Amino acid sequence: MWYQFFGYTPAPQLWISILVYWTLNRKLWEGSVMLYLIAFIVSSQSAVPFSILLTSCVGLFVIGLTIKQRVYWPGPQYFMMMSAFFSFVFPLFHYFVSFLVEDNAISSFYFFRWVATWILTGLFSFPFFFVLEWVDKKTQKEKLVDVSGGDF
Repeated sequence: MWYQFFGYTPAPQLWISILVYWTLNRKLWEGSVMLYLIAFIVSSQSAVPFSILLTSCVGLFVIGLTIKQRVYWPGPQYFMMMSAFFSFVFPLFHYFVSFLVEDNAISSFYFFRWVATWILTGLFSFPFFFVLEWVDKKTQKEKLVDVSGGDF
């Protein structure tokens, strides 16, 4: 649908925002299950192989948990910053894992597409935070207050 309205403008990666939300606000096992589901769903909807996407998502998840243990404050600004950071780092993980795993690694890097996706994901994550908060409120899911990742 994005293509119908905006043409070739890169779309924001809202799945990254979901991964960030589950990294910050869920227990470790719940976040792990969601990252697997995200990798499975996104790989089935794109040309990215499952193994590369799963490895990249695990890398983002580990970095997110590490940053969360060092610096964390609840709220939409932190969520927006982490979504933009994940969106910025994801192509780097993707290219690195591609060079390690594939015989024909990715050879082209679209810098302006990367920057546009990074900016759009950060901007779209701010209102998306309130949508995810609303879903948590409707499903009566409490936020995880422990910054260590919670009990497994």
